[in-house]
Amino acid sequence: MIGPGAMILLPNPMGINKYLSNAITPILEPNKAAVIIKNNLILPMRTVVQNGTNMNGFILHDCTVTPLGFYVRKGNCGGNLCDRQHESLASCACFQMQRQNNLVFSIEVEVACGEVTFKTIFRSKWFIDNYILNGTLPIATNASDFEDFVVEDRFFESLDNIFGYINRNCKFQVTGWAKRGEVMDTGVAQPSNGLPHNAPKVVVESSNLIHHITKIDPMTPHMLVKETIDGFRFDAVNGLNV
Repeated sequence: MIGPGAMILLPNPMGINKYLSNAITPILEPNKAAVIIKNNLILPMRTVVQNGTNMNGFILHDCTVTPLGFYVRKGNCGGNLCDRQHESLASCACFQMQRQNNLVFSIEVEVACGEVTFKTIFRSKWFIDNYILNGTLPIATNASDFEDFVVEDRFFESLDNIFGYINRNCKFQVTGWAKRGEVMDTGVAQPSNGLPHNAPKVVVESSNLIHHITKIDPMTPHMLVKETIDGFRFDAVNGLNV
């Protein structure tokens, strides 16, 4: 068994050419044996690309991540390994797994890494289970249970304490991708009602660069004291009692 928080490295996996029966869940085939990584794998830093409209990945080191708020929604996936980026997904291969509570925790965060600062929504069941929740939420737990002011305050206090503790002791490695959208150029005359035939709209880069976080990890997890984090966690059972 692999303990909580461990990572698996697949050296040079083959390209994806197989899918589960639902035809949307890819299967990754490794050429070599998987390598178990006990602590965080520090990846080479990749800065955020500011210009252009292409999607670009980033890996940021020594980031301060501050929770600003959260909301809870009911999802359709019960899989324990799902990061639940798609809250409205109609079907999922994880339905064949043992049912888990299918709530989606969306955390609004501010990320500050040197001169780079941005706000975005972060979702990760892995992070919630390994750092935020103490225990497993009962299957009957509803998203509305977190709307009670007392429960909401308890959960946010756990978020604030845990993020603050990690920020003070080792900060975060933040991985994700960013993409600048396009908007119509209001400084030029645009084709009207599709005329001339199939004339494209004139677009320019949007002023908004949207950041999407795929994973956040403590930079050096061995600097953290498990008992301290456990003391900050939200009690998955008793924390819902008002």
